[in-house]
Amino acid sequence: MKNALILLLVVGSIQSIDAQLSIGLKTNYSVTTSPSSQVELSTLSQPIELLNMEYVSSKDQVSYGLSLYDENALLFMNMDIMYAQSEHQYKVVNLIDDFRRSNTTKTFSHKKSNISVPLAAGLKLNNIKIGGGPIFNYTLSSSNDLTSIDNLVERENKINMGFQFLIGYIIQDRIHIDLRREINFSDVGDNYSYQGVPVDLGSSPHNVSLSLSIFL
Repeated sequence: MKNALILLLVVGSIQSIDAQLSIGLKTNYSVTTSPSSQVELSTLSQPIELLNMEYVSSKDQVSYGLSLYDENALLFMNMDIMYAQSEHQYKVVNLIDDFRRSNTTKTFSHKKSNISVPLAAGLKLNNIKIGGGPIFNYTLSSSNDLTSIDNLVERENKINMGFQFLIGYIIQDRIHIDLRREINFSDVGDNYSYQGVPVDLGSSPHNVSLSLSIFL
C-alpha cells in the first residue's frame, strides 16, 4: 500500500504541472488466454526425484486505479496506474511410484498483488483510438500453498514487462471504453526454481481485457 500511495502522489504532481492532462478513474476486467504447459523436473541426488510440473490455468482478474490521458487532433497518449491481484494454478505429479510421499499429485496456487503501469500512444480518429505500448508490472506481495517439495521453491521476481495493443472508443470526451491484447514477456514458471534453476514452462500469461475509464 505504501508503493500505491507514492504512485498517487506522483500522479497528483503531474496533474498540477500540466493542466491539459486529464485524470480519471479506471476499472479493468482481464481474461488470461495462455494454454496449459508442463515440464519434467528431476534430480539424481538422494532422494531421487522425477516430477512433472504443469501450469493449469489463471483466474480472471479485476483491476482498478487511475488513468492519465492527453490528445491532440490526431494523436493520443495514455498512462494507467492500476492495482490488481492475480492467481495461477499449478499441478505437480510424482512420476516415481515408490516415491516416499503420501500424495503423488499436488495442486497449488500462486497469488500476487501488483501495481501495473500500462503506457499507450497512437492515432485518434474522431472518437476511435488505435495504439499500443509497454506495460510495467511491480509485485507488491506474493504467496503460495505449495508444501512438501523441498527442491521446488518460490523465487522473488519483483518486476516484469509486457506489451499491449489497444483499440478504444470515446463517449462525450469523458468516457473511454478500451479493448486490449496484453502480451507478457515473463514465463508462468518464472516465480519458481527447482534446485536453484528457474523453471521454464514455455508459456506466458497473455491477456485480453476490457476497461472503462471516466475522466473528471
